[in-house]
Amino acid sequence: TKTFTMGVDDGDGDKFKIGTTAIDTNTRLTIDSSGNIGIGTTAPDSIKLDVEDDIEVGTGTTGCVRDADNTTLIGTCVSDVNLKKNISSLSGILGGLSQLRPVSFEWRNDEYEWLNGQVGINYGLIAQEVETVFPEMVHIDDKGYKRVAYDIALSMRLLQGIKEITSVIDMSSAPIASSSITIDNSGNIGIGTVTPAYKLHVIGDVAATSFVNISTKEAKKDIEYLAETDDDDIFEKIKSAKIAKYRYNEENNDDPLRIGLIAEEAPEEVLSKDKKGVDVYKMTTFLMSGLKALNKKVETTVSASYNAISSGYNAVVTKISKLTVGSAEQPTGITLYDRATKEPYCSYIENGYWKQQKGKCEDILVELNFEENNTITNNEQNTETQNTNTQNLNEGQNISEPENIETVEEEPVELNNTTSTEEIVIDNATTTN
Repeated sequence: TKTFTMGVDDGDGDKFKIGTTAIDTNTRLTIDSSGNIGIGTTAPDSIKLDVEDDIEVGTGTTGCVRDADNTTLIGTCVSDVNLKKNISSLSGILGGLSQLRPVSFEWRNDEYEWLNGQVGINYGLIAQEVETVFPEMVHIDDKGYKRVAYDIALSMRLLQGIKEITSVIDMSSAPIASSSITIDNSGNIGIGTVTPAYKLHVIGDVAATSFVNISTKEAKKDIEYLAETDDDDIFEKIKSAKIAKYRYNEENNDDPLRIGLIAEEAPEEVLSKDKKGVDVYKMTTFLMSGLKALNKKVETTVSASYNAISSGYNAVVTKISKLTVGSAEQPTGITLYDRATKEPYCSYIENGYWKQQKGKCEDILVELNFEENNTITNNEQNTETQNTNTQNLNEGQNISEPENIETVEEEPVELNNTTSTEEIVIDNATTTN
């Protein structure tokens, strides 16, 4: 049989004690003169209940610890929807939580005797800072000091904050064994890598409907525009750039080859800041500059060719070494304009002689071809007539002699050969070097 002794211990500040033997030994419960209760201690801290051992609450399925206004602190608490009303979801919590500042600290027990805070490093929030974000979580005690309610209200806010994070970044399918996303202490974000070297470092392909480079004038300084000589220099660098086929180290040997530049061999103008990558926006602008230089070269060449042709026959002759006009299947000529009268003349070769007629070749040669076709037809008819006449002659009939036809032949004109290697195309004419 256990015997309990209780009474006032006048040798210990008149504390009321309950013990298993004398009140001053094997004490199980103590109530001091301030009404503070100590269980497992005869010197309770300056709090109403000081338990210096484990506490068991409830039966495992019941047992809830609440404060004076019935706010749940901890335990298995009733939460049936049938017992609740005015239910509303929390929202917009993440922004407030991000403003809270978790800190480590020490209590000023040496300055406030009644405080009796835990000695050493403690962790928590600053009430004044919490009050600016969640004022309902801060209360003032009877001494005028602010307290933070580390209760279910804070726990539910933390839970809602996690939900809001997952609504922005879905990590529900992320593998546990390795990190899917890494953010280092410099703010660099890595996807597929735990050592990001850039603000966003992705190992793998990135898909998007568009990539926008900030390019407004207000976002830039030290602006200078490229001159034509810069375009020419860039064009030469593009011509000498080496295009490579390769795979990245992380890729399998059966993955398709990529094509691109090797940073150590690429023009410096297209490289990233650390010179280990190629800046796509710089590359696009670089190619645009080279295209401008190429366009200028094409325009210059076309203009020079046009001027050479339009400056006259002699100028053309001094520019070319070999010239082919037309073909055996489609013989043609060259239209030249008289410097004085501005009239067109068609020059062409016929039966080995250089001939010319007033008018454009496209008109003259069509007419000549038409006449030639008629001549062939007439020759066929004349042959038939001649055969008839021969037959008639044999029969004794007289045939009249044809009228004399005068043929005017011109001396051939030679073109002086030159040593130039330029090529010129005139209508359907081709040049050969």
